[in-house]
Amino acid sequence: MTWSAPLEVDADWDFHSAGEDSPADLRALYVAACQRSRRAAAGHPSLSDRAAKPSFGGGPVSLRWIFVHMIEETAQHRGHLDLLRDALD
Repeated sequence: MTWSAPLEVDADWDFHSAGEDSPADLRALYVAACQRSRRAAAGHPSLSDRAAKPSFGGGPVSLRWIFVHMIEETAQHRGHLDLLRDALD
């Protein structure tokens, strides 16, 4: 399964694409994405294994790099959530 945002058609897609989705729907999408990622990672015995295709504007990246990148992304977005929660309190 390949997923991509239609940014060439709608540059602001990521700002309004989930406007009608319920929190439960969004959580289900997130859980399904995590499950797909875990299955893909489980097929690699080493964190040094490289992706089949070049990514992120460079050469092939390792599974280790992908994990670190996802930790960074999750932490950054968690920080955004904390700011939003503080603004609502």
